[in-house]
Amino acid sequence: MKLNSSDRKIWIDWFKVLGMVLIIWGHMFPYHFTDFVYSFSVPAFFWASGYLAKVEKENRIFFHKLWRSLIVPYLLISMVNLVMCVTIFHHHYLSVVGVLKSLMAIPLGIQSFPDNSAIGIGALWFVFTLGVIKVLQHFTSRKFMMVLSVLCLMLVHVLHPSNCYLAFVSSCLCLPFYTLGTCCQGFDISQSHFTKKTWIPIYSFASIAVIIIALWYLSSINQAPYLYKLEYGRNIFLMLLNASLGILLLFLISKRLECLLGGGNLLAVINSGMILVLGFQRWFVLIVTYIVKPRIVSHFVFDILSLMFSVLILFIFIPLIIATSRYIPAFIGFRKIKNHE
Repeated sequence: MKLNSSDRKIWIDWFKVLGMVLIIWGHMFPYHFTDFVYSFSVPAFFWASGYLAKVEKENRIFFHKLWRSLIVPYLLISMVNLVMCVTIFHHHYLSVVGVLKSLMAIPLGIQSFPDNSAIGIGALWFVFTLGVIKVLQHFTSRKFMMVLSVLCLMLVHVLHPSNCYLAFVSSCLCLPFYTLGTCCQGFDISQSHFTKKTWIPIYSFASIAVIIIALWYLSSINQAPYLYKLEYGRNIFLMLLNASLGILLLFLISKRLECLLGGGNLLAVINSGMILVLGFQRWFVLIVTYIVKPRIVSHFVFDILSLMFSVLILFIFIPLIIATSRYIPAFIGFRKIKNHE
């Protein structure tokens, strides 16, 4: 079934917002939900990026968009994070060697340094990897990417690497989900299938509940797959299954949110500044975990509170995104806030 563009933008925006909440929550490492969150949060984002990907025929247009939308904000946010880290944690990184290694990490896409001798790009590894995949997509075909995805999975399965902090190499595990997203571009469930008349609400909640239970159980078996370190958990097939279930879960929830709440200004704002959230959310995460985590005895209570704080952090970014869009749009890739209403 062909996509309706207006339909698609609303639910896919909900999909990305939910995914970002999960990523922020995962960075707080909840006691009981880390395996669950990591099993699909990052794969879902790469799937959404592939789903929204547009192929440009001209090299000039492609690289112009890549430069403005990904490379420029990546460089700016990386530099600001570096300055903040050196300023706040100067006793670790103020040495000339530490600063030089930190600067080197930006063009090389080094997520972190295991010995903490310098500052890596952190969560921006996603942006670096996404840029690599987009370049691959531009110069190849979907069939080639599908074949390459299978080969990458086979290679990673055989070698079973770990503690790899290069974003370029991490694309081996991220490419399959991006490619899957591109393959899903021509299919969708129309809005009418999710209305109360044609889709019984209790059925949707039952489906979501079943997927959550299955995902909870399977993710506990496989443990957390840290894609940025090229780790897929205990079993690569379980990793693929969990990620697929998670993507389906977010899709169903996003469709329900689209039916119940529609779009709106806040949804549009958050999506336009998603790269800003990804780049700077770790500072808010550090504050929450530093202040809240030691003071909460119950692990379950902390997990719930950290989820609530994850949503709050996302809302805190709303005025920041609006101000950035108005005064320094380069930080959000020159994206314009598009209202769905």
